[in-house]
Amino acid sequence: MKISYEQLKKISQDYGNSFYTFDTEQLKVNIETFTKSFTQRYPKVEIAYSYKTNYIPYVLEIIDSLEIAPEVVSEMEYDLATSIGANLQEIIYNGPVKNRASLSKAIINQSRINIDSLDELNLIVEVLAETQVNCLEVGIRCNFNANGATVSRFGIDVKSQEFEKAIQMIKDNKVLKLSGLHCHLPDRDLDSVEWRTNQLLETALKTFKNAPKFLDFGGGFFGNDFATPREDAVSFVDYARVITNLVKSAYPSPDDQPWIILEPGTALVANTMNYWTRVVAVKKIESRPIAVVDGSIHELSPNGRQSRNPTFHVQLDPSTDTPSEPWHVVGYTCIEDDYLSKNYLSQISKDDFLGYSHVGSYNIVMKPPFIRPASAVLELDRNGEVLNVIREAQTTGNIFSGFRNER
Repeated sequence: MKISYEQLKKISQDYGNSFYTFDTEQLKVNIETFTKSFTQRYPKVEIAYSYKTNYIPYVLEIIDSLEIAPEVVSEMEYDLATSIGANLQEIIYNGPVKNRASLSKAIINQSRINIDSLDELNLIVEVLAETQVNCLEVGIRCNFNANGATVSRFGIDVKSQEFEKAIQMIKDNKVLKLSGLHCHLPDRDLDSVEWRTNQLLETALKTFKNAPKFLDFGGGFFGNDFATPREDAVSFVDYARVITNLVKSAYPSPDDQPWIILEPGTALVANTMNYWTRVVAVKKIESRPIAVVDGSIHELSPNGRQSRNPTFHVQLDPSTDTPSEPWHVVGYTCIEDDYLSKNYLSQISKDDFLGYSHVGSYNIVMKPPFIRPASAVLELDRNGEVLNVIREAQTTGNIFSGFRNER
């Protein structure tokens, strides 16, 4: 999609000088490509989308319409899945803190719960006794700490007595049934994926007489492309090859193979959104050209620290022949580190627009209400015109409506 300066100017007048744009078709392509990479090698594959990565309701509704299950980690996300009409039995409920109210909902709705601790299992047993549910299938999130990786704080250590006790508690309970195992690690490299797959399979072979109903390998997958090329990138096909080959090796009989569950987030949504911001001032400090934009690193980077060069630069006057030089692009906050870009080689003028791609992963959900509310989220058609207002720019009222001023 190409977008003109006049179109960006009109959008900024209507929705603010900074805004996000979302691409529905790219999302659909990502889902299809990711899914086929696995199902062409192994038929029993289920995809569950990680809500925490980007929980814009409009995005979730599209994902749900493509028969992708919700993967949630809190009561808020569980309620969100309910509100968009997701199949409640298909919800996968992960996370280290599941309160009584949300567990009650999940149990009554027969959602899929992956147990993170022995205390959580005890709470499930308590809540279960208060319901009329006569069968509840659960999984256990497995903790494997080795391979030189960061020690994970999630799940139950598979080498501990707690793991053995959890399995025995489930066996002894007349309602609970252990149907599978779950793991998730943030490392996206192929060696890590191979290691965790082997660890989960080794645990499953020790835990179940036959193949479990499912093995959930979590998320932690690179997307298919990047704003900045990466030498360590891994393709969907490579992930699929490693995981499915190992599963088929452990369970060679097609009549006794588990469902493979995958929980991608970034891989599906990272490249579906762009962030646009207008240059409101230019200046020089110690001969260094500075472009001040009406945006912030806090809207560009989930952790507020990863500056990078713009993907797009739409100029007010593209005919200028001024030589390019390295620019710093800085934001609206009063924090010295608010740099969207450093040493961006270009020629920037006041009122130019800079666009940053690949901002669909964690940007929306982790933007703090710091100094200013969040920007609008728009869907554009192929001609660059506004097709849908997914989220209006937030207002002061949105941020402070929950505060009380009574003494």
